[in-house]
Amino acid sequence: GDEWVDNEIIGVSRSSLYKRKLTGARKKKYKKKKNYNKGRISMEPKLSKFNSIKCHKVRGGNYKFRALKLNFGNFSWKSLMLSARSRIISIVKNISSDRLAKKRFLYKNSIIKIASKPFKTLITNSASKLKLLYFKKLSNLLILNFINRGYLYAKITSRPGQGASVSGIILEREEIVTFINKKKYKKFL
Repeated sequence: GDEWVDNEIIGVSRSSLYKRKLTGARKKKYKKKKNYNKGRISMEPKLSKFNSIKCHKVRGGNYKFRALKLNFGNFSWKSLMLSARSRIISIVKNISSDRLAKKRFLYKNSIIKIASKPFKTLITNSASKLKLLYFKKLSNLLILNFINRGYLYAKITSRPGQGASVSGIILEREEIVTFINKKKYKKFL
């Protein structure tokens, strides 16, 4: 009746008051709708040639920056203690759905392909013992092969729809091998 129409007007709500019980019955309304229950439609940040960021005013007089389109990100290589800003080439896999990867949505835990040029320059400029020992291991030749081809695989650790930036970590050999072993993704080599 009226409750259903009323719920449509409010739009997105973070309150459980408008959900049904486990039995399927509607919950009794014991309080009015409050401003703190308001929600917003989720943003779906996409990989694009240019950046587009939207600013939202939120509670407490603060602002939240949400990304609509992005093409760059900050990535760190933990074992080599390096971090650089790099261009995102493509989205290889999304953990939740392959459809999201095909539509080029940037979500947390997505596996992406990034340009290796910034990391290549950092490695060549600072020839420390740690970096030299890293690439002398036979197990890391796969990553060296990727660098020479011009790309690296990374995993997004930030939430671009919430913080308007992409942060991530470079995938090491073990993570890449488990990801490539699935027959679907052998074409990305």
